[in-house]
Amino acid sequence: MVEITPIAWTNWDYKGNKVISHSGGYDGMYSRVTMMPEQNLGVVVLTNSMTGVTNPVTMKVIDNILGTGDRDWSKEALPRSKKYEDYKVERVQQRIDARVKESSPSVKLEELTGVYRDAFFGDVKIVENENGLMINFESAPHLNAGLSHWHFNTFKLEWNEVHAWFDFGTLQFVLDNNNKVIGIEFDVRNDDIFFEEIHLKKSE
Repeated sequence: MVEITPIAWTNWDYKGNKVISHSGGYDGMYSRVTMMPEQNLGVVVLTNSMTGVTNPVTMKVIDNILGTGDRDWSKEALPRSKKYEDYKVERVQQRIDARVKESSPSVKLEELTGVYRDAFFGDVKIVENENGLMINFESAPHLNAGLSHWHFNTFKLEWNEVHAWFDFGTLQFVLDNNNKVIGIEFDVRNDDIFFEEIHLKKSE
């Protein structure tokens, strides 16, 4: 079985049959739609799980309906799933291990507050209250978070809400050569919301 790297709908061949499929997901859910036009067959798998069970379930159903074998798709998928889970843990742990303790920001907290703007994403506000710094996403309030100092000018994101796709994350306040705050860059490693595409610039 050869599958094309997913961009939108994928087209591939399974035992001489054309297959068209698409996977997707949202917080707490994975899904897959698979169609075999020549067989007048369609399989839809909906889950309330964040594990990659949709492909093994889909292929098992196809094999059962078409009589194309008794392949153990779950057994084959398990090592790949475990390897990916280990990778996700490792990439977070690398950042935790790199933390420099007993450091402090190079500017006062009030200098970090204000409105930051990304041409595509819109405005984000950094505010200070009795609990410290907070980041407020005007266009995506579910991403609002408290900010706890991590090291130097980097702060850990303490999300107001639990997210299925990501947990640990930091942001760094970017300074110019005169030690003036000019922007924010994110490091929230996940495979859904690509924070690295957000480049916030501080508004004057």
